[in-house]
Amino acid sequence: MKKNTIVNIGDVLTIPISDYGYGYIRAYNEPYFIIFQEITTNIVSLQQISNFVVLNESVIVDDEIVNGNWQKIGNIPFEKAENAWPSPRKQPAPEWNPTIRFVFAHGKWIPDSVYGKFDELPDLIVFTPEKLIAYMKENCIKID
Repeated sequence: MKKNTIVNIGDVLTIPISDYGYGYIRAYNEPYFIIFQEITTNIVSLQQISNFVVLNESVIVDDEIVNGNWQKIGNIPFEKAENAWPSPRKQPAPEWNPTIRFVFAHGKWIPDSVYGKFDELPDLIVFTPEKLIAYMKENCIKID
């Protein structure tokens, strides 16, 4: 049995993607993560990862992280605390009431009437581990 993993802001984790190699994510404030665009055959250094392209920012259900199945390989600190949040995202409106619209920005849910620019913002995506791997297979670029 693998031990539980505690993730800190800036931690970089590898995601084993069968038949592809390894994908990478970096922790923002919980439960938000950066998803990097690159997939590699072997695990690469933090120095290389620091030059990777950000593909998306999202919420990731942390089952695989907590269970220790995704390996923490190090930490790339954020220069400022405010940089440890994803860019503002809109919460998709629920089908049962499409008038309920919120923007998530710097750890706060803000009504769209206060924040504005709702329609211009990217959606806040929540990935289960399985959906994240499928997303990475479809959208990431294999290097090396």
